[in-house]
Amino acid sequence: MFLGIMLMTIIMAYAVPTKVMKGDTLVITVNADGDLAPGNFTETEKAATHVKLVTANGVRISQTDWTNFFGVGYNSAPIFLKDYRLESGIS
Repeated sequence: MFLGIMLMTIIMAYAVPTKVMKGDTLVITVNADGDLAPGNFTETEKAATHVKLVTANGVRISQTDWTNFFGVGYNSAPIFLKDYRLESGIS
């Protein structure tokens, strides 16, 4: 039982979003809290012309992810400075 809990914790700690380029659009599927952390994206992905955010079924974008993605105030820049399209559900 303890081993199972440890494995789940490790898997959740290393969760990353699903990222797929469709033409000039980077489609990001948020699968867990923390998926929109700046370190989860390469410079090439950050330079995508268009970005589409999708949440997996039952997943909500956390306040931290929202702040990481869009930036807040003058002290934090958004990850992407491009065109956004937000959708809920699996793409």
